Amino acid sequence: MLEERENEVGIYCNNPECSQLMCAKIEYWTSKEAMDIEFVGPSLIQQLYDKKLVSTPVDLYRLTIEDLMTLDNIKEKSASNIYMSIQESKTRPLNRLVTALGIRHVGKETADILSNELRSIEDFKNATLEQLSDIDGIGEIIALSVYEFFHNDANIKLLEELKELGINPIAKSEQKSVILSGKVFVLTGTLPSMSRDEAKAFIEKNGGT
Repeated sequence: MLEERENEVGIYCNNPECSQLMCAKIEYWTSKEAMDIEFVGPSLIQQLYDKKLVSTPVDLYRLTIEDLMTLDNIKEKSASNIYMSIQESKTRPLNRLVTALGIRHVGKETADILSNELRSIEDFKNATLEQLSDIDGIGEIIALSVYEFFHNDANIKLLEELKELGINPIAKSEQKSVILSGKVFVLTGTLPSMSRDEAKAFIEKNGGT
């Protein structure tokens, strides 16, 4: 069932069992800006869902090589590559997990801001609405969305399942170079030796903004 939300132009499906919605959530989880899981694209996700091997992103971490080999055109080598890619995603930093969770109003940039202040999933769970609102760059609407997400029973269960499966990242080390401290950069156009995302990561790693 579709619904409109106040002050938003999008139309949303509010059926939690909608197959298209669940597959889209899993696809977003595996995307490059989130958990960056190679070899797991829309068609493979649809197969996994249709065969009832996955229904949420958490289920990806329960898959075995044997499970993957039951899919069409997936042999042992491909299954092994997919399995290893899923396992490697367990070590992604906190900001990527926060992005992957698909919290309303929280995209990659906002996840980066939040993860620079809150250093673990436990910090997110324990943060008050006031503390979230006080983070530079986080307004009241985003703060409320984050607070409600981490106080929702279904989401708490999902996070506990992830932790049991070995996914409980912490933020990147606070130890940074300070060679760009106090400098602010605006990235536009193309760069000769790196992407804008790579340049952004380099600037932040070395103390710049």
